[in-house]
Amino acid sequence: MLEAMRQSGKFIVSLFLFSPAVAAGMTFRDCIQETSANNPQLRAAAATADRARAQESTAAGNFLPSVSLSASRTRDVADVTSNLTGISGKETNWDSSLGVTVKESLFNGLSDLSRLRQAAASRGSASFNQEKTNFEVASAMGTAFIQSVYGNSSIKLQKDLLDRRQSNLRLVQLRFEGGRENKGAMLRSQAAFAQTRYELSQAEGARRVKLLQLAGIMGRRDSAGLEVEGDLPSAGPVTMPDSFDVESHPAVRAAAMQSVAAGHSVEVVRGRFFPEVSASAFFGKSSNNGNSWKSDARVGVSVSMPLDVNASIRDELRAATADKVQAESQLASVVSDIRNQVASARQDVQDASDRIIALTSALAASRVQAEIARSQYSLGLVSFQDWDMVENDLISNEKSMLAGRRDLALAKVALARALGKGLTELEVQIP
Repeated sequence: MLEAMRQSGKFIVSLFLFSPAVAAGMTFRDCIQETSANNPQLRAAAATADRARAQESTAAGNFLPSVSLSASRTRDVADVTSNLTGISGKETNWDSSLGVTVKESLFNGLSDLSRLRQAAASRGSASFNQEKTNFEVASAMGTAFIQSVYGNSSIKLQKDLLDRRQSNLRLVQLRFEGGRENKGAMLRSQAAFAQTRYELSQAEGARRVKLLQLAGIMGRRDSAGLEVEGDLPSAGPVTMPDSFDVESHPAVRAAAMQSVAAGHSVEVVRGRFFPEVSASAFFGKSSNNGNSWKSDARVGVSVSMPLDVNASIRDELRAATADKVQAESQLASVVSDIRNQVASARQDVQDASDRIIALTSALAASRVQAEIARSQYSLGLVSFQDWDMVENDLISNEKSMLAGRRDLALAKVALARALGKGLTELEVQIP
């Protein structure tokens, strides 16, 4: 189960461009390895699958004969009177026996067969649920890692913007002190600087929260000492798979196996209406007062038939039938939900990619305009209001581009989860 989690790092490598100059931090692969070893959901899913396999083995054991060994030694003390002397006394007898009994069920309404099939279906459902949990944890891992990397990038951007706002404030103060700018412009520049400083503090707090979430998924108690490294994906078109086999999705396969198990549960209850036929054999020896052992062998067939099928068994049958209908309905619902999720996730990836392409042009234009406007404002060729509008447009586009890159990475991870194919396979489908 954990192999897919370990391999899923390949997808994120395609999303993040790592720089060797960055301070040492945990890469996505590092986080995946720690999550694979310590995530409680993965351990719980593995334990559930092991339990289902054990239950299947138990059900298969019903087809084997039961063998029991019995041994006894009894003492019998009786009052006796001699016919010759008429004297009464005590007589002690020792009886010893040793035997083996073998019993085999020949027919019980196919209940044993239905139980075995039910256990096999439950084992299959648990296995697919384990795979489903694996992808869900991988998705949560990817989401938390992306949000943490976004937190790093957001802090860096806010620091750059704070430096820019401070530089702009100095320029406005110089013009104000020289009598070439009004006080309102200076106050507005001070407010913009204070707002950016607040947004930097907000970004630092948000990153701490995301790192704490990431630490929880990795199985840590807290985020002390946890740092991540990486960068968000840049712009680029995406190519998504044309076809999707919903029947192969782990959630669908788990629901299908659960429906099969519910059907066999009905057969188990129905088997209680049929007679039960079993064969038994006994082989043993017995001895009285230490005399020679006598062999004893018995073979027989027994048939038992319920004469009064009480209401409780009929109620069990109705309940089992209702569970079967519910499981079948749940399967249809899961299939519909998965198809809707895939369609929605595909559109989200396409929208996020298109948004980055649009923002790339807008950001490039904003940077050129901001450079020109700053020079013009320094020379007094444009008003503060016009220059401030261009600056705000640049800063807005910088923030939107960073958020767009984050959203594209998150959309790809969400699509991986919706497809149920794992992050590694999505890397091949979406370069």
